[in-house]
Amino acid sequence: MASSAADLEQQYSPSAWVQRVAPSEVVRLFAEAVTAAAQRARASLPCELDIRYGDGPEQRYSVLGTNVPDDAPLAVFIHGGYWQEMDLASSDGVALGFHRLGWRTVTVGYDLAPAVTLDEIVAQVRTVGRRILQMALDLRSRAVLLFGHSAGAQLVAMLLADWSTLGDSERPPIVAAVHISGVFDLEPLLHTSVNEKVGMDGACAQRNSPMRHVGAVTRISRARHLVLVGEHDSPEFRRQAREYASALKDAKCDATCHILPTRDHFDMCEALADADSDVMKLVKENLKDLIN
Repeated sequence: MASSAADLEQQYSPSAWVQRVAPSEVVRLFAEAVTAAAQRARASLPCELDIRYGDGPEQRYSVLGTNVPDDAPLAVFIHGGYWQEMDLASSDGVALGFHRLGWRTVTVGYDLAPAVTLDEIVAQVRTVGRRILQMALDLRSRAVLLFGHSAGAQLVAMLLADWSTLGDSERPPIVAAVHISGVFDLEPLLHTSVNEKVGMDGACAQRNSPMRHVGAVTRISRARHLVLVGEHDSPEFRRQAREYASALKDAKCDATCHILPTRDHFDMCEALADADSDVMKLVKENLKDLIN
C-alpha cells in the first residue's frame, strides 16, 4: 500500500498508468469517446432524457431503450470523475451495449464538487435511487443491475447500502452490482489533489467508504458482485478491488474480482458501449443465470 503523499498522488492518478496512449492525452480522448457514444445512444434509441429529481444542475436521470418489454432487465449506470468531473450527458453511451442485450438503461447524474459535498452527492444518488426502484417495481422488471465506474462504483455501493434498508416488497429483484475500477476506501484520497475540490475530512471519508458498509450490502442476499479492474489500473486500484471483493466474500456475499488483461481505468468504461467487448462478455457470462 502506498504511504507517502507523492506515492498516493501517483497511485490515485489513473492517467499515469495508461499504456495505449500518452497519459497526457487519455482524459481528453476518454471524454471524447464517451460523449460520442452518448450522442449515438441518444440519437438511435427511444429514450426519455434529463428527467429532474432535484433542483441542482446535474440532478437529472435518463431512461434509454424504452422500447424493450416492460419486464426487461433494468441496468443502472453511475458515472465516475472523482465526484468533480463528467456528467449525465456523457454517460448514455453505455445504453448501446445494454440495449443489444435487451436491457432498459437508466443513467444517473449528480451535482459535482466543490459546489456540493460528498455527503450531499451520496444523498442525491440515494434520492434518485429510490425513484429508480419504484420505476422498476412499476415495470415489474425481472432484474435490476447496477454499474458504477471509478467514483461511480463508490456511489453504487453506497446506493446498495441504502436499498438494503428497504423491505423485500419495496424493491424489485436486485441481482447484480458491477463495480468497475472503483475506490472503496476513501481515506487514502485525503492526502491527494483529488481532495482539493472534494474537501473530505477523515470522518467524511470513513462515512462514505464502501468498505465500511459491507455488512449492510449483505442484506440484499440475491445480489452478485463483480469487481472489475484493469491490468493497467494502478497497483492501488487493483489492491482496492481485491480487498473489496474479499470483504464481500468474507461477509458471505457472492463476489468475485476480475483483472482485465490490457485494459486501463478509462477503456474499461468505454467497453460497456460494445456488447461484444471483453468487458461485456465477462459480465454476460457471469450473470447469465440471473438475467435470462
